[in-house]
Amino acid sequence: ELLETKVIRVHSLGAKWGFQVGDMIVEIGGVSVATFEDIWNRIQVERDRCPVRFVVERCGQRAVPDAEIEALEADRAEKETGRKPKKDQKKSTKVGPSPLEDI
Repeated sequence: ELLETKVIRVHSLGAKWGFQVGDMIVEIGGVSVATFEDIWNRIQVERDRCPVRFVVERCGQRAVPDAEIEALEADRAEKETGRKPKKDQKKSTKVGPSPLEDI
């Protein structure tokens, strides 16, 4: 759940993708967002272009949640090889507090 661009509650699917309470969503699909309306409009544009890269501000740093990085890497590998990674080759999804990859 969001209050403007700030994550105020994380449901199980959001946690799966690495979002945490207090994250500020600042970018979606390479486009800056500043209001809930910006987020909604951007999601409408990006929803058929999965996976979509979200950039959050957490603890004063801009970053991409870990699980999202894994999804983007898997998508890139699939496009390069034309094959989906085998189930046992995928990285496990991290849930809860975790370091973020700086962008």
